[in-house]
Amino acid sequence: MLRTFPSTMLRTDLSTAKEAARHAETIITDKSNTHYVFASEDVFAHAIERAATEAAYAERMARGIRRARAGIEHGEYVVGADAAIAEAERRRTDCG
Repeated sequence: MLRTFPSTMLRTDLSTAKEAARHAETIITDKSNTHYVFASEDVFAHAIERAATEAAYAERMARGIRRARAGIEHGEYVVGADAAIAEAERRRTDCG
């Protein structure tokens, strides 16, 4: 969970901000504007891993949407639930 602290807290209670950064990305603000983000190495590594996973997922989704649109343009679609079920069953048996 992202934590936010005002920059004045760094002068008065640095240990609380440091402890928060051990567990989550910690934002330090000045006059409500973000100035710094602190995190432990583990939290930072996890954030990078999460970002990479989300980027890969977004790319797979975008690729699937492009393929679907191309399929529709080429008339590769069915209309109706019964036709969709029949097509899914045909593809399942074709695959093995």
